[in-house]
Amino acid sequence: MVNVPRPTAEYEVVGSLGRPRTAEPLTFELPATGHREYSAALGDGPPRPVQLLAADPGRGVAIMDLDGVPRQTMRLFADAAAPDAGKAIAARPVVEADGVVRLDTGAFELELCRGTARGTTDSKWGIRHFMDSVQGVDLIPGGDNAIGGVYAPFFTPRTG
Repeated sequence: MVNVPRPTAEYEVVGSLGRPRTAEPLTFELPATGHREYSAALGDGPPRPVQLLAADPGRGVAIMDLDGVPRQTMRLFADAAAPDAGKAIAARPVVEADGVVRLDTGAFELELCRGTARGTTDSKWGIRHFMDSVQGVDLIPGGDNAIGGVYAPFFTPRTG
């Protein structure tokens, strides 16, 4: 006999687009169980780790792949049974000369840069690489712009 854990809670997930989506963040209320670690599974899919929101510890987020079915059941488990729960956000070597950190979230890889004040699009402060890891598409190819970036710092020790 296989010991199957009982879900702590179940949620109905409505896929309004009617097509598959990968790495979709699902936000939901957590039951008042006092647990700090959860995993969630969509349908019969594999369990995924759940992150608790720091600003609202009564809510959780799980990154799920929706298969396009209009309604599915997500099961929440009060444990850390997700096989990839230890795969947290990892730091990678930076690519840009002014790169501060390159982060691999599993679904996305992004690089934060501090800016060089050269006044060109590749010298902005902000996120200069943002790649979808599944499709391998960098949404800011070549670091030639920045999300949230400005041409900063305007004043450096060299420019006064």
